[in-house]
Amino acid sequence: MSSGLAIAMGIAIGTAFGVILSNVAVGIALGAALGAGVGAALGPTRVNK
Repeated sequence: MSSGLAIAMGIAIGTAFGVILSNVAVGIALGAALGAGVGAALGPTRVNK
């Protein structure tokens, strides 16, 4: 999984949470942070394998 895909997935998940919480902007921000964290965590791991 590329970090870009992880970030996109995080944004999508965050947007879904944002809609549920009626605050899309916060959801997108949380999703971007989540996606960036997941991408940073998985990126090096995938490259090393």
